[in-house]
Amino acid sequence: MSISITSPTAPLYSQQVSTSTSTSTSSDTQIQNLINDLYNSELTYLSDLHSLHSLIYQFDYKYDSYYDDSNDDISDQLIHQRKQQNTQMLTIIDKLIKLHDSLQSILVPGSQHSHPQCQSQLQQLLFDFDFDLVQVKLSKWLIFTVRHYAQYVDLYRLNFSQSSTEVRLRRKPLIRIRYLLKFTQKWKQLLNFQTTTTQYTSDLLSNLEIASHKLSKILNDARAQDEEQRSKISKHLHFNSCKSIETFQNVACCSFDLSWVSAVFDSQLFYKNDELDCLLNLSNVQIMFLRNEKFGDLQSMALLKVEDAGKSLIFPPLKSGELKFINEVNDDTPVPSHTTMSTTTTPATTPTLTSSTEQFFKVLVFKHSQNNKIEIYLKYNPSKHSALQLKQKLLSLFPSTPLISSDPNYTTLIKQHHKYNRTTTLGAGIDIPDDSPAPPNPQPTTANQNPTPPNYCCCHG
Repeated sequence: MSISITSPTAPLYSQQVSTSTSTSTSSDTQIQNLINDLYNSELTYLSDLHSLHSLIYQFDYKYDSYYDDSNDDISDQLIHQRKQQNTQMLTIIDKLIKLHDSLQSILVPGSQHSHPQCQSQLQQLLFDFDFDLVQVKLSKWLIFTVRHYAQYVDLYRLNFSQSSTEVRLRRKPLIRIRYLLKFTQKWKQLLNFQTTTTQYTSDLLSNLEIASHKLSKILNDARAQDEEQRSKISKHLHFNSCKSIETFQNVACCSFDLSWVSAVFDSQLFYKNDELDCLLNLSNVQIMFLRNEKFGDLQSMALLKVEDAGKSLIFPPLKSGELKFINEVNDDTPVPSHTTMSTTTTPATTPTLTSSTEQFFKVLVFKHSQNNKIEIYLKYNPSKHSALQLKQKLLSLFPSTPLISSDPNYTTLIKQHHKYNRTTTLGAGIDIPDDSPAPPNPQPTTANQNPTPPNYCCCHG
C-alpha cells in the first residue's frame, strides 16, 4: 500500500529551497498533507471495521471451524471454546473501532464522529499554532494502537470455508498495520528536513521512533501469520464449482487426489465457446498434471482457479487427446524485467504473431478434439526456467494430431479406460469400485472415420 502525501500545491521534494525558513515551511506543509491523507483514509477504514464487526457477530459456533479447523464431532466443549474465542475477537474489534474513532478527536478537537464537515476544521487546525501539539498526540496514539493490533494478529485465521469477500475483510486490519508503518516512516523522514525545532520536537521524534519499531515488529508477525494461514488454505481444493468444458453446466461428480499430482505450473486461462457464446477469463490459474498409477498410469491435466480461500477446479481433468494443439503465438504483453506473471491482459481473440524482437508472453492455443468451437488459451512466461517443461508436457498430452481409432495406442487407452471408468464418487470423496463386467472392446474403425471418443469419467484418470 502506498501513501499519497502530495497535493497540487505541495509536491513532494519537487522544489529547491534555499533558506532554512522555507525548508521548514515546506516540510510542515508536507506533514500536514500526510496527516490529511491519514484522516481521509480513516473514513473508509472505519466502515470496514464496522462491517468486520457485523461479520464476527454472526459467527456460527456450531458449524464454523474458523478458529480450530476441526473436523471432529460437535461437542459442548468445542462450542464453548469457539464462543470464547469469538467473544475475544469481538472485544478486539470493538477496541479498534473506539481507537480509530478517538483519532477524530485528536485531529479535529470537539468532533465525536467522523463526517464531511470535519474536513474544513482539520484543514484549519493543521495550519494554526496547535499543529505541534496535534503531532505529539498523534504520535502517542500510534504507540497505543500497536497492542490492540497485536491481539488481532494472534486470533487471525483463514479457513477454506470462507468466501473471498470474508477473507479480504478479515485482512483489512493487517493491511492497516502496513499503512500506519509507512505513514510513521514518512513522517519521520519529513521531520528530518526541518531546520527549526519546537518544545515538542524531542518528544515527537522519540515517540515516532518507538511507534516505528513496534509497528515494524507487529507487521512482521502479521505477515508470518498471514503466510502461514494462506499456505494452509492453498492446499485445499474445491470441486463444487466444476463445470463441463463442453456445456459449461455444473458437474456433480468430479474430484481427484493430491497424490496424483506430478507437476504444477502457473498460468493464465482464456476459455472460448462459440457454440454457447461463452467466454471465461482467469488471470491466476494453476495447471496440474495428474498421473494415476493405480488406474493404469492414465495421465490428465487439471486447471484450477487460485483464490483467496483455496483453489477451485474449473473443468473436469482433461484426458490425453481431449484437446488438440493448434499453434503458439506471442501475446501483446511484454515480459517484465521480473518474472511475476501479469494479471491484466488476456487474449480476447486469437492472438497474432509479432515480429518485434522484444520478449513477450507466450500463448498456447488448443481446440477441443470433438468440438472446434471450443478453444483454450494457456498463457505462460517464456523467461521462467520451467517454461520449456510446461510446453513439452502440454504438447505431449495434447498433440496437434489426436490419436485415431486405428492407432494401437488408442486401442490400449480405450481398454485401460473401460477397466477403470466404472468408478463412482460419493460426496465425501470415497471411491467405490463397480464390480459390473466391463463392456466389450470397441471394433476398430478405419483411419478416415471419426473415432468415437471414450466416455471418460470426470473423477478418475
